Amino acid sequence: MHKLPQMTSIAELRNKHLYVFGLLAQGPVVINSRSHPVGVLVSPTEWDRLIGLLEDQQDIIDALEAKLEIAEGKVEMMTQDEIKVWLAEDKLGE
Repeated sequence: MHKLPQMTSIAELRNKHLYVFGLLAQGPVVINSRSHPVGVLVSPTEWDRLIGLLEDQQDIIDALEAKLEIAEGKVEMMTQDEIKVWLAEDKLGE
């Protein structure tokens, strides 16, 4: 269950920006204009954490898609000898 988001208005952001930035320590802050959300402020630490999670999820998706392609016979698996040659060639290219 998600906690209730913190909310503030554009006017409060403009007039009390230090207060609003202080709220970021407790999580994202939804910015409203005329009672409608128009944006979300997140701290740099939270942004980095979220991007890290997205990158981890994409890595998992890529790995699962590769497994599916192998299972469907669309891609042949490399032998251990082919992997050793490939790694050696990769190291030469560094």
